[in-house]
Amino acid sequence: MFASPASAPHAPHTPHAPQASGGAALVSVDGAHDFPLEGAHLAARADGGMACSTFRQRFRNPHAEPLEVVYVLPLPADGAVLGYRITVADRVIRGEIRTREAAQKAYRDALYEGRTVGLLEQERADTFRQQVGNIPAHTAVEVEIDVLHPLAFRAATPTSSPAQWEYRFPTTVGVRYMGGAGRVPDAHRIDPDRADPSAGGTPARLTLALEVAGMDPGSVLRAPGHALQLSEDAGATAGTGTSDSRPPGRRVTATLAEPTPLDRDMVARWDAPAPGIGVHLVEGTGLHGGYRGNGGSGEEGVRAGDLPGDQAGDLPGDQARDLPGDHARDLPGDQARDLVGDGAGDDGRYALVTVVPPTIPGHAFARDLTILLDTSGSMHGLPLELGKTVVERLLRSLGGEDRFEVLTFGSTVDRFARSPTAATRDEVDNAVKRLRKLEASGCTEMRAAVAEALRPLRSDAQRQVVLVTDGYIGFEGAVLSEAMTRLPPGVRFHAVGVGAAPNRTLTGGLARAGRGLELFAQDGASAAESADLLRAASVRPVLTELVISGSALVAHAPARPRDVAEGHPVVVTVELASSGGLLALSGNMAGPPGSRPEPWRWSVRIPPLAAEGGPESGAGALPRTLLPLGALYGRERIADLELEEAAGAGRVETDARIEATALRHRIVSRRTSLVAVSDAPTVDPSEPTRRQTVAVELPAGMSAEMVGLHHEGDMTIFSAAPGLVLHERVERFDFRTTGTREDVANPFTSTEAPLDGGGPWIGGVEEGDLRSEGDLGSEGDFGSESASGSGAHAPMGGNRGASREPRRALDLGTARILRREGGALVLEFDVPHPGFHLAGGGTEVRVALSGGGVLRARVDAAASTRVGPHRAGTRVRLALRLVGHGHWPATETMRLAWDAHPRAPGASTSGKESFEITVHPEPGLAQHDGGDID
Repeated sequence: MFASPASAPHAPHTPHAPQASGGAALVSVDGAHDFPLEGAHLAARADGGMACSTFRQRFRNPHAEPLEVVYVLPLPADGAVLGYRITVADRVIRGEIRTREAAQKAYRDALYEGRTVGLLEQERADTFRQQVGNIPAHTAVEVEIDVLHPLAFRAATPTSSPAQWEYRFPTTVGVRYMGGAGRVPDAHRIDPDRADPSAGGTPARLTLALEVAGMDPGSVLRAPGHALQLSEDAGATAGTGTSDSRPPGRRVTATLAEPTPLDRDMVARWDAPAPGIGVHLVEGTGLHGGYRGNGGSGEEGVRAGDLPGDQAGDLPGDQARDLPGDHARDLPGDQARDLVGDGAGDDGRYALVTVVPPTIPGHAFARDLTILLDTSGSMHGLPLELGKTVVERLLRSLGGEDRFEVLTFGSTVDRFARSPTAATRDEVDNAVKRLRKLEASGCTEMRAAVAEALRPLRSDAQRQVVLVTDGYIGFEGAVLSEAMTRLPPGVRFHAVGVGAAPNRTLTGGLARAGRGLELFAQDGASAAESADLLRAASVRPVLTELVISGSALVAHAPARPRDVAEGHPVVVTVELASSGGLLALSGNMAGPPGSRPEPWRWSVRIPPLAAEGGPESGAGALPRTLLPLGALYGRERIADLELEEAAGAGRVETDARIEATALRHRIVSRRTSLVAVSDAPTVDPSEPTRRQTVAVELPAGMSAEMVGLHHEGDMTIFSAAPGLVLHERVERFDFRTTGTREDVANPFTSTEAPLDGGGPWIGGVEEGDLRSEGDLGSEGDFGSESASGSGAHAPMGGNRGASREPRRALDLGTARILRREGGALVLEFDVPHPGFHLAGGGTEVRVALSGGGVLRARVDAAASTRVGPHRAGTRVRLALRLVGHGHWPATETMRLAWDAHPRAPGASTSGKESFEITVHPEPGLAQHDGGDID
């Protein structure tokens, strides 16, 4: 059917301590009834080097209140995310691409108005954050994400013959090491809680329908780690019915023999013919009007069709089967309309250029091989054993003219030898013996390791650096920056991702930066194959320093194509001029070591577009596909911009260029998001809601202990001195139903609360006593404390209540802003205990600003949730209006306090109870454009 971590304290890091994630915690899932993700279904079509995948998730709200779910999920790092749809009560809500801030505002506006809404945001190239809000009570919704991504081409090796296509789709995110506090500012957004594998993980399971078109006779479809059931249409081609001199290809559909946990990459491989020698082009267009996925008119209310496999037509089936991206025919008309839509969009002209090695040199180059092996805690068990297989096989491939060095890293970097060693048999044997004794421990301090590995070596050797890692860090940008700024000219950097779910933001980014290969090792066979592929690529480069030019060229991506090596075609996306012209490729043919490279050049005349803007036909016309090649070009261009930033380009300028590129090509990026909003309200916005963060599976084969994961119930309080606590929480919420820990972390909690108390103290306030702005004090109320939580502050009200008996305020944690407009503010926060009552209309609220100012406001009952009582685990909204003129600040942290009659269990019936809540600045949340909040 359909099928990670928050902040628990952990011990200080030591070189041999378990690796600590970014606050990850293990949670026990309370069974299928309470877990909102019922399951996931992956449907895809693959042909000619490309795949269109739709990832469908089914969420069910088991509660009597509307539900918002937050799900951190992976998507292919090299894919273009095109489409997003939500189906609820037979209505299809289609996503639109917007800037990140505009999408967030649209999402919060929809929450406020009671509309079902979904938001898909990119946090890393392979890590996304999805929020689906206002799921009606006891209702299921289905969410679909469409991705266009390339297949990997794996050349023939001694352990894998012939060459193979590889389809890869991730299903869980790895547990990232974040380093010290503040090192990864968005750690809380990319490191979800993990379902405890010892308690059965999650009930969600993955099902599959992968259709592979154009398979040759004798080719077998396999999925490492999964049992498949295959069905075949032996007489069918995957094409459009046009004539083709080739014999009909097979169409094979694979499904899983049984649903599988969402704990590893879904990988499938099948044989591919040897690629034809030369350069091959296929032309395409950009994405017009948004990706339409599974069909229909695109209007809400049209029921979604089935996933790929029942779409109106097939992927381009008469694509040339021997080359990545050589799409030689058009899609059927119905699917073409669904795929590219209509209306305004990207009107560019694009092509995929595939370069296959024109000759294979008979000689081999001497190599200086630097191997960088991750031995941190996350590599414990199978990942490290796979890494050892890769490294040993690489070492055994070295010859007498080669040199090597092996570096291992966890919390520190260790070398096998002081300097590169000649690859004699004895030296290799000694290195292998030491390799086999390695054990996993420590943190993943990769930046220092990469810097150490990138030292220049011999100028006349093929200098290769190979990183073998699961990639589980959150500071990928810092490591990429190290590679971009330190990589010596001519050095190639390769990355091998090991384990069930490697971090492709890291491995793909480093391989791109180093113009090398990205390979994977998830079992023994693929580990051996990856080592063999690396050997072939490093010992026999064929075409180096590839340059693309000509009057027909507008731009190309990657901007720095990798070398064309034995068995490794290179695919480059290009934007072509509508007027056509000459497209030329040039490079250096590799000769014997020490010889002068032989120049190589290839060119083709690109015809102009027809007068009506369509492609030319007849003699000279290029093969075409209706796949939106512009989306892939945009994805490649954004990856180049990310590397430019890593090399030192300004963040502000890079963000602007990424945003413009993503909007033009209508794809998701870290500056653009997809948001889907229902036309009409689906829930009563005045009623309480619930928010649940979906715990995800630990990657298969990973040890929770070795990555420093703690059970959610483990709460350690560190005491610096008697009577002084460094961190304490007023209430212990159920984070599985009320959100992640960052939602309740309070940076202004006093560090001087006594151990027998539960929270910050507030000066006594007598009934009816509202302190004036002067009474609230000034900057001293916050002291030197910043939003990061360091330092302490004086209790609100300064010393004014010192002579009175102090009264403890109930800290409600952190509120989320739903709407801000001038003097009106609507907050949402978690109910702290059963029977909680919200402040009634007209209640006066004191507001202290982190910059030292003070404000006064009153509760607006009409825009707030009803007073109560409310159940624990629900969320309520509190609407406030400033007293007098002015507006709510967008860039300051606010500390709100108010008094109300006691409603908490065990509270006295006289006097008043005090409440406090923190509101962090959200500069990206634009002011509401409409009228008054009502």
